[in-house]
Amino acid sequence: MKDCIIIGGGPAGLTAALYLARFLREVVVFDAREGRALKIPKAHNLAPFPGGISGEDLLGRMQSHAEIYGAEIINDEVLEISKSDGAFRVTTANGTTTARTGIR
Repeated sequence: MKDCIIIGGGPAGLTAALYLARFLREVVVFDAREGRALKIPKAHNLAPFPGGISGEDLLGRMQSHAEIYGAEIINDEVLEISKSDGAFRVTTANGTTTARTGIR
């Protein structure tokens, strides 16, 4: 059983995954790769990137950073979310994952 399931691999989900993983929590992120951030051609409001950065590049960097600390990123669409016996259960076409907490 994981510590936390995060649904959504956008900036908020990946930031949560990074911090949880840094605190040695077992985290899995489910990302269907359909978020708005992927479609940003160039964001200019991030201080470390004065020349701008594409949404795809930004999310790739954030994902890599979270993975360095042990977060697992699964590119899959969540079909069902349920909670029973104090655990969250996420089902995709490829299986089921359980965790004590969830972020959506």
